[in-house]
Amino acid sequence: MRILCLTENYPPNKGGMSQSCDRIVHSLRNHRGKDIQVDVLHFSKEKSFRRSHTSMVAHDAVLQKGGSYIRCSRHNDAAHTLQLGLRALERFTEGLKHDFLLVFGGQLPLVAAPTYSRLLGIPYILCLRGNDFDHALFDHKRKASLDDAINNARAVCTVSTEKVERLKKLYPKQHIYFTPNGIDLSRWEAMPNERSFAQKWRAEKLKPGQKVIGIFGHLKNKKAIFFFLEALMCSTLQDKPYIFAAGSLDEGLQALLIENNLQHTVLPFQDRSELIKYYLACDWVAIPSFYDGMPNVMLEAGSLGIPVIGSNVDGMRDIIQHQYSGLLFSCLKKQECSLAIRECARMDFKKQLELGANLQSRIVREFTAEDEVEHYIKILETEHDKFINEELHSHRDSLT
Repeated sequence: MRILCLTENYPPNKGGMSQSCDRIVHSLRNHRGKDIQVDVLHFSKEKSFRRSHTSMVAHDAVLQKGGSYIRCSRHNDAAHTLQLGLRALERFTEGLKHDFLLVFGGQLPLVAAPTYSRLLGIPYILCLRGNDFDHALFDHKRKASLDDAINNARAVCTVSTEKVERLKKLYPKQHIYFTPNGIDLSRWEAMPNERSFAQKWRAEKLKPGQKVIGIFGHLKNKKAIFFFLEALMCSTLQDKPYIFAAGSLDEGLQALLIENNLQHTVLPFQDRSELIKYYLACDWVAIPSFYDGMPNVMLEAGSLGIPVIGSNVDGMRDIIQHQYSGLLFSCLKKQECSLAIRECARMDFKKQLELGANLQSRIVREFTAEDEVEHYIKILETEHDKFINEELHSHRDSLT
């Protein structure tokens, strides 16, 4: 099988979407027992490798193990970008037979998918992450392209059962699949020096018995960080937890921490390989999102045995069991969030370790990169067989 992946989110881009796309492509290309080639067309924000005096036009293609990488520079004019992307595909994939387009992440792939599919003669499977669906659903500029992309797809994959339920209600004729995120444990393992760093950091920063709550990633509005900090300040705890934040932060976040005398460390966005030692310094990781997909942060924390305090939405409710592998509170209920923060701050160390171990066990058992890719392969094979049968029936009908 040969797949052509359309994406806006792929290395060297940073962030969870890029990380997820890279992981899925890598897992498909390197699956044991399956011969799957994946070519990637990346609508990239990065500057072109080749510069001209008129524009940054990227038709850069690199052969890779298990496929190729084609980079198309993004322009302010989306239509121009998509035309260049189509030309790049026609140029670099001539003579190749692709079974499916795998449409992953961002507005441009959603807009491109129906037209690329028809012009190239390749059916497509649409992968909807958190933002792709949640934002476009209520954005009048993007809703039409979302509808078009969903209605013309062979199938739609999404990362939480809550989104599966919503998609089935809104698009009842479509085939909707649950494709949870996974984590590549071979690339996410704590080393002794990272554990030593975490112990030293805690010894320098914390008062006796004080807990650390970590907040990681692109801390956008949907992540509800201000909501969470307001709930923390309402918790009536005398010794409030230490806040550790790493990622792209709203300008007002650090000011809020200072104004309320909350002990904290704020770091800019870190390379993923540098994060393990900071995860290990945390007692809890907070994911208080109003809405989300299935956060990589949850899988990263949980696979290290760190319990999560989060809102009972999307991927959090799919993996975390309240009081067994973490603490959940109802979305938008500040008082409930405040009580959950109070509970995690006062929880004895043994119980905290137990919750973290239970979360770790669930992730290692069900949410690895190997589990993730099996979901995709099953869908690809199922849809491929259905497509072939439909083509045969269509051919027979035309003969009769």
